[in-house]
Amino acid sequence: MVYARVMSSGNVRRVLFVCVENSFRSQIAEAYFNRYAPEGWVAVSAGVKPSKTVHPNAVKLMLEEGIDISGKRPRILDKEIQEQADLAIIVCSGSQCPVIYAKKVLEWNESLRMEYTGPGGSAARGG
Repeated sequence: MVYARVMSSGNVRRVLFVCVENSFRSQIAEAYFNRYAPEGWVAVSAGVKPSKTVHPNAVKLMLEEGIDISGKRPRILDKEIQEQADLAIIVCSGSQCPVIYAKKVLEWNESLRMEYTGPGGSAARGG
């Protein structure tokens, strides 16, 4: 499993993006981070109540950006993923946002409702 190999590598700094379902915002954040991250950094994402699939609009939006997340699956936020993260970033808002036990935690939960109109008028919305 690629995730286990990445999270256990001692010389890689790890960023964990967290939301409730791990189906939209955290998946997009993980994909962008991994596309543009400096060498030695990697991102993963997880949720407290993972959805069965990544939201189709998130997949569509990222394909328009040239990033394919169609093979990604939401994963549960467990103790191991939290402990191995150098930085956890919470990207949800509301009472269901989790408490995270990582070395450092940031909250990006101000006005994170996402709306996007892509080329040809395609729309993606998540929140």
